[in-house]
Amino acid sequence: EVICVVEGIDPLQSGTFQSLQSYRSEDIVWNEYSQFAPCMTIVNGRHQKKMGKHRFQVDLDRYHDIVLDTHHIQEEKKREEEAK
Repeated sequence: EVICVVEGIDPLQSGTFQSLQSYRSEDIVWNEYSQFAPCMTIVNGRHQKKMGKHRFQVDLDRYHDIVLDTHHIQEEKKREEEAK
């Protein structure tokens, strides 16, 4: 079993928050071409651009999503073709 803890701090109120998740062997994707889906984006509003600051937004709905690493797959195919 693998236990993951993600902890953050709310900069406005200095409050901490925590996310705890455990994974069993059957929950883990063992495909070498898999990776976690991006779940964090940079949000640039008009006010933030003027001040040179960025806000980060986390999409918790994508927290457990898995996607194929297509770039890695293409590189692997290219190496195989060059080896022929």
